[in-house]
Amino acid sequence: MKRLDAAQGAAWVVAVAIGLLSAILIGLYVKARAYDEASLIEQAAVLRHIKQLDAQWESDALKSRVGLNDSYDPLTAPMVELRQLRQQLIDVAPAWSSNLSRGELKRASSALQQALDDKERLIERFKSHNAILRNSLTFLPTAANDLRLISRQVGDSAPRRQLLGDAVGNVLLATLQYSQAATNEQAAYIKAEQV
Repeated sequence: MKRLDAAQGAAWVVAVAIGLLSAILIGLYVKARAYDEASLIEQAAVLRHIKQLDAQWESDALKSRVGLNDSYDPLTAPMVELRQLRQQLIDVAPAWSSNLSRGELKRASSALQQALDDKERLIERFKSHNAILRNSLTFLPTAANDLRLISRQVGDSAPRRQLLGDAVGNVLLATLQYSQAATNEQAAYIKAEQV
């Protein structure tokens, strides 16, 4: 059973919010009494593009999480384009819309902006935490080896060194496995072995 951390859960909430806001914006234009079909089609295309960029952003975050992305550039690039697309939605808003429609559009646009800001903050937090995790995982085998060397240097007996080496190896393996596919059982095992 995989466990989602708070940042991943919050990212999904933001993604759902963006999807809902996209649906609301489409609904607002469909309900309008008089409409400019070209503007409606253009706005629908922009909304689809926003949805596609958001999905790609999620995919890039997952790729970064498992180490498939060499840099965090794919996580930074979508924000600029998403902000431009949001502005494009506002710019192509029909001048004929009623005050009520404009008010609803403004509220939906503000909610979309808030969702984008929240997601950007979550992505930045993820990048920071993931960079620390990746760096720590890189040096974990070295730290395990250092423990084994220290055990030899302090003159531990061969059986004691063997026990320490086995325990360190088991925790190292469990930790590296946990970093790739976290489960509650693995977390409990690692915590129990640390004592």
